[in-house]
Amino acid sequence: MKKKLVGLILGTVMTITTLGGMSVMAADDGLTFAIVYPNIHPFFDAIGNGAEDKIEEMGQNITLIKEGAQNGDVSQQIQVMEDLINQKVDGIAIGPCDSEALTPYIDKAVDAGIPVLCFDTDAPDSKRVGYVGTDNYEAGRAMGEELGKALDGKGSVICETGVVSQAGLIARLEGVEDVLKENYPDIEIVQTTAHGGDTTKGLSDIENMITSYPDFDALIQVDAAGEAGVTAFKSHGWTKEDKVLIVFDDLEPVINGVRDGQVYSTVTQGQKNWGAAAVEELYALTQGEEIPENTDTGFVIVNSDNVDELYPEE
Repeated sequence: MKKKLVGLILGTVMTITTLGGMSVMAADDGLTFAIVYPNIHPFFDAIGNGAEDKIEEMGQNITLIKEGAQNGDVSQQIQVMEDLINQKVDGIAIGPCDSEALTPYIDKAVDAGIPVLCFDTDAPDSKRVGYVGTDNYEAGRAMGEELGKALDGKGSVICETGVVSQAGLIARLEGVEDVLKENYPDIEIVQTTAHGGDTTKGLSDIENMITSYPDFDALIQVDAAGEAGVTAFKSHGWTKEDKVLIVFDDLEPVINGVRDGQVYSTVTQGQKNWGAAAVEELYALTQGEEIPENTDTGFVIVNSDNVDELYPEE
């Protein structure tokens, strides 16, 4: 049974419909866009915030649906896509947790007249109109260079990743491995584990690897769960003078870890820009305009030299 309420969001009168467990806010006589996260994690909150800020800035009658998959569950993301197609939203931005598995549903949406963008992780074999985000392979290469510099070209490394099917994470790890093979052959990744979107498991994985390889020289994390590495290093009393920790992204525990000396460096992506660009490009598509196939938002290496400048304390 549908329940209809009238609310106010972003200055526009909305009809809120509860259907199939998803909260959908449909703008009266406006557009409805959806952002579909690959995982429910604080890292992705900034994407939704960026999209909301851009909608307010644009002053258009646009409603935003934000949905995601718990622990990178592919079946959940597929169900969300099916629901959005049935609701006939006006545009979708998705970070696929499995590009191959989501491709048929991206295609189904496009065939139904709904433009689809990818962010964070691309699905290049789908009918998606474009991609917004980081070049994950190049970001992985940057992490590899940071690792080579930190270890002076020699050492053993343990590695944690997230959802094993997520193409962006696969590309990052390939980038790291290629740089090590090409430039730092005496650095070896001795073990890689995957928490599958469960950051609690990520911390457990890291502790288990530490037990298995107590003489490891560095830990790298290619997903957005760097807080687990910070927690592990703090519990062992390590700083970057003892062991090297290199991670991705700019969650508060990671930035604090850079300041406090646990984190040697982190590769940040400015993910808030993804949401802003996605909304802007989806709107352009609804107006019959063309958009770039690839919007590369780049990345920045944050370390103790620039952390206070880039992330000033309030």
